[in-house]
Amino acid sequence: MSRMVSFTCCVLVPQTASIEELQQMKMFGKLLKKQEKELKELERKASKRREELLQRYTFLFTELAAQADKKKTPCPTKSQKKKRSLTLDETSAGRNGGERPESPGQRALELKEKLEEELLQLGEDHYDGIRKKKEQHAAEQIAKMIELAREKQACELKALKDSSESDHKELKKKLEAKRLDRIQAVAKNTSDKSAQERLKREINSTHIQEVVQMIKQVRISEAAF
Repeated sequence: MSRMVSFTCCVLVPQTASIEELQQMKMFGKLLKKQEKELKELERKASKRREELLQRYTFLFTELAAQADKKKTPCPTKSQKKKRSLTLDETSAGRNGGERPESPGQRALELKEKLEEELLQLGEDHYDGIRKKKEQHAAEQIAKMIELAREKQACELKALKDSSESDHKELKKKLEAKRLDRIQAVAKNTSDKSAQERLKREINSTHIQEVVQMIKQVRISEAAF
């Protein structure tokens, strides 16, 4: 009767959430929606800057075309030709020494090249901004998943600890019922009073050892997490 009776002590442990489970959580979904809005805002601002740039250069090209039209004059009369020849003679020396003014065609070409450069720079800036924002988003997602995993584990630990006391009481009740069953069996099967007392002491000693063993196993299991 003094032999230790073995028993199984089952203690639940918190389960580690998978990445897929964390990504399905409501708070993670809110983060993704927020990040999606931020990317759309970057796209909107880039589109607005491009549109403003094109409008500015459209105005410059229109202005250049208007200036070119103003330089066009009708065919001069004879008196105008004579007066113009005199003026050209008087100023020929000065013009020969100066720089030739830039033609509308050259100016238009310069504007076109500058527009292309600025459009290219806008594209590079936009690409760089999107890349940096996505890197920031990836870091935010990792941080959010770590936060959610910790919160989930904390909730599971709390639930396990809350149920731990009731589990202990239930195990103790089972062990107590087993002890009483043994004592009743001794009283029924053994008529010798001294033998009954000896067997009862053994049963009580075994019961105490089983309770101690159960508590140790529970504490070991709880310490694991």
